[in-house]
Amino acid sequence: RSDEWDDWCTCGTCGQRFTGVMELGLAMEWARSTGGRPEGDDERLAASMNLATALDNEGKHAEAEEMYRETLTFMQRVQGEDHPHTLTTAANLRNTGRFG
Repeated sequence: RSDEWDDWCTCGTCGQRFTGVMELGLAMEWARSTGGRPEGDDERLAASMNLATALDNEGKHAEAEEMYRETLTFMQRVQGEDHPHTLTTAANLRNTGRFG
C-alpha cells in the first residue's frame, strides 16, 4: 500500500523525496483528499502524518504539533497505544521543531 502513496512524497522521474513548498503543497492536497474518510483509514492517517512532517520541515511547528496531536489521538484509539505507527507519531510529536 505505501508504494502507491509514494506518488505524494517522491518524484516519479528521479525518485527523490519532495521538499519545501512542493512537499507542503502535495501534503496539504493529500490530507484534503483523504479528510472525508473514516478516522482510522490507513491512507488518511498516512496523509495526516505526511502533512505534519511537511509542516514541521517548513518551520510551521505549532501547526505540525497540532496535526501530530490530532493524528496521535486517532492512532491511539484505532490502532492502540503500542502499535508501531502510534509510537512513531508520539516520537514525531516529541521532536517537533527540534531539527528544523
